[in-house]
Amino acid sequence: DSIIPAAYPPPGIIPNFDGRAAKAESVTIITAIFLSIAIIAVGLRLYTRIHLVRLFGLDDLLDYGVGKHLWDVPLSTFSPKLLKVWMVGAVSYSATMLAVKLSILLLYRRIFPLENFRIQWWLTVAVTIGYSVGGMCASIFSCTPVAKSWDVTISNGHCINTGAFYIANGILNVITDLVILALPIPILWNLALTKKKKIALSILFAAGSLTCVVSMIRVGFVVIFLKHGSTDPTYSILPTVVWGFIEYNCAIVCSCALTIRPLLQRYFGGIFASGG
Repeated sequence: DSIIPAAYPPPGIIPNFDGRAAKAESVTIITAIFLSIAIIAVGLRLYTRIHLVRLFGLDDLLDYGVGKHLWDVPLSTFSPKLLKVWMVGAVSYSATMLAVKLSILLLYRRIFPLENFRIQWWLTVAVTIGYSVGGMCASIFSCTPVAKSWDVTISNGHCINTGAFYIANGILNVITDLVILALPIPILWNLALTKKKKIALSILFAAGSLTCVVSMIRVGFVVIFLKHGSTDPTYSILPTVVWGFIEYNCAIVCSCALTIRPLLQRYFGGIFASGG
């Protein structure tokens, strides 16, 4: 066979270039479930804004997945194609999370136009934009020359410690999730609302805690991958990719949850109704 594998397989293992990616079915199922939930949530958000509050908003998502053993991947596919996909995936992940977080923060600014809220809001926006843009730049320019990121034949030049970068970026992501989640809670409980309505609003905002939990799980898998996945990265990175996909779909769902209160009010009333 003239095809050269990206890595030599373990003894007794024959490279399988034509086989499906390992655990491909589980990835397909997980992707279908969470993408469906995100699409439904975005649909509810669009319906709420167009038909109930007469505003329009749109969220986008993008996902890349892997799962084959490195020795089942032709070298010509691994470098440069797959490595370029990884770079694009890292940049699109940061861009998607930034867009979702900014949409939530802008919604906060519209809902809570309070003077004492402005400083905390601007600080959160600045930190979120700063680390997100920094993460995108670091993903693109992690190596010198830049092509070294996807071309394994380039021997000269150098790259940053990508492992430390991904861990730091993941931790900052979790911290900003927690800050954005907690930002409006004190204001909510100081509003002149009944206790039931305060609880209802808190539930809507607390939906964001799901994203925080998923972010923490993803960071854990990043650490595991960096510690044990260096010999078979295309296969070992699968859980990190899947949880990253779940993370920003959950973020989209949570950002939508904040805007569908008029829909809940219209069909369920009760604690979601307007008024004090």
